[in-house]
Amino acid sequence: MLPVVDAAHAGVLKGADEYAKPQHFFDWRYAQKVWFEMSSRAALEAEEASCLADFGPWLESHKENPRKAFADLKNYADKKRRNIQRCYDIQLAYDQWWDQVWSPWYNGYSYEAVQAPIHNRKAATFDDYLAVWSKRASCTPDHFLNECGPVPDWRDEEDKANAQAMMRKAAEEVAAKRRRK
Repeated sequence: MLPVVDAAHAGVLKGADEYAKPQHFFDWRYAQKVWFEMSSRAALEAEEASCLADFGPWLESHKENPRKAFADLKNYADKKRRNIQRCYDIQLAYDQWWDQVWSPWYNGYSYEAVQAPIHNRKAATFDDYLAVWSKRASCTPDHFLNECGPVPDWRDEEDKANAQAMMRKAAEEVAAKRRRK
């Protein structure tokens, strides 16, 4: 398992409520490439593997003191600095996906999603949710990665299992509510 995106939960690099904007990335065009071309978890992990050895230790220093970690970054050799910047952009894109795509669907799921499959951008399954996003016109985002176009599916097996359990529980709640009526 790769420690960067597996360890990523809301707001690893920024606050969970804060959208990552172009200026927050080292390379906005690269971040767009990660978002739009590495649409599966396997593709994301393969890309991450190329920079992870340098990024992992830097991320630990970033967690302790972000300001110092960024200051130290300019003293690294070019290749190491580029690797850290690439993995940083991958992580920040993943944080955006986690905070603004996965978490709102997962945490906003309720029995209404079981009854009305696509209600107020809620969907019966995450695959349905992604299909709704995919119908949005493709574009080049200006403000943040998830503002338009297709959205990647970066769920790991644990995310998928948790979603299945959560959806089963919601379906059971709907069935119980119907029986009480």
